[in-house]
Amino acid sequence: MNNRTPAYYRARIDVFRQLQTRLSKSAEDNMNLVLVRSGVFPPDQDEQESIKEYLRQNQYPDTPLSFTELCTYNTWFQMHPDKVCGTEKITSSREFPVTIRGDRQTIEDTIGRFLPAQKPESVASLELEALALELELQLLEL
Repeated sequence: MNNRTPAYYRARIDVFRQLQTRLSKSAEDNMNLVLVRSGVFPPDQDEQESIKEYLRQNQYPDTPLSFTELCTYNTWFQMHPDKVCGTEKITSSREFPVTIRGDRQTIEDTIGRFLPAQKPESVASLELEALALELELQLLEL
């Protein structure tokens, strides 16, 4: 899990809002606007420096983020990069400007890290459990 504070993510959201307002006024920045709406900084912007500047200029509360804040500008995935099944890549698509590239093994490993550990059951124990269920059904029919 990420060690950044809720204040950091609130500043990040404000930076995105400011960028979106600025880029909306310029026709040539259309692709950058599409990226910003998806929670990705344009390649020519320094994300960390912009957020640090907002943190210096504004006072943000450190209370837990609301559901709306978590869902705004890709914030949840920025907070939990370990739960993304691959690497983020910028595409040329207007509808889907960001894609996640990963192979089957990466996906299985990522999901496996967050599932509870399951102990392998032997075939014999599964057969005994099936037999017990069958007997229970027969008793219920009597």
